[in-house]
Amino acid sequence: MKLLTILLVVVVFISGCTVSTSSNIKVNGNDLVYFKDNRTDMCFAAVASKKAGSTNTTGLGITQVECNDRVLNLIQ
Repeated sequence: MKLLTILLVVVVFISGCTVSTSSNIKVNGNDLVYFKDNRTDMCFAAVASKKAGSTNTTGLGITQVECNDRVLNLIQ
């Protein structure tokens, strides 16, 4: 499960989502990936971004979120 989550985050990061990284940031909630670190029992949300038309503007954002039932149901 942990390896699958890490691979999913890497694939999302490499594939270049269409999330804008300009000052006018628009994030689609469907682009978020949720995972749980079983060592700490903490949950996180992650999103990868790439500025359209640019190969050198990329980013990866990760933040801790509450491990409630809604988040746990989104973890695959």
